[in-house]
Amino acid sequence: MRGRFLLTLFAAAALCRAEEMVQKVLDVKYASMIDAVQLARTFNVNAQILGRTLAVSGSAAAIDAVELGLKKIDIPGARANVDLAGYILQASDRASEPTGAMPDGLEAVVKQLRALFQYKDYRLLDSFALRGESGASGGGAGILAGLGNYTYQYRVLTVTGDKERTIQFQDFKFVLARASFPTQVIETSVDLKEGQKVVIGKTSMADSPLILVITARVVD
Repeated sequence: MRGRFLLTLFAAAALCRAEEMVQKVLDVKYASMIDAVQLARTFNVNAQILGRTLAVSGSAAAIDAVELGLKKIDIPGARANVDLAGYILQASDRASEPTGAMPDGLEAVVKQLRALFQYKDYRLLDSFALRGESGASGGGAGILAGLGNYTYQYRVLTVTGDKERTIQFQDFKFVLARASFPTQVIETSVDLKEGQKVVIGKTSMADSPLILVITARVVD
């Protein structure tokens, strides 16, 4: 009898522990923040990314499970550095004098654009580069002479795959602020193969829209 009674008390205590709701902030040093969130959701734990920490809320037992899981994935080498390169092209209805070959292998991109649109000319206005980190946000800014200031940012990037890696930029946003003109925005999420150049959108400027091309590589 005594043994059964103790067993019942233990089961009741475990049940109370499972149902107890707690909130915690967990440090994530190496793992992708997206992987950390997915881990939390596996145990029905609400999770919010706050820099390199994870604010979680759920049952005490589930939080314990998340902490245990983090110890297994939050190890050196879990994160990847990614070099992002962006190219801002401008299309035009008017042909202009040739300015030479497009740099960085953009000729193939321009050839595809000519097949899709009826613009007569494409020229490179500016380019940008950024080293980002998987599981984190990133962004930067620049100036387009005669057009205005621009910013670009993404909410988070992730890297998947081993030999053939895919890089995903979630909520990538490009904004061109122009005095006395409507602000131009390109906003999307994009998946690209490592080294692939991808057109992620164009502005609504009717006769001379801007076209944004990005590429990315993992830094080994």
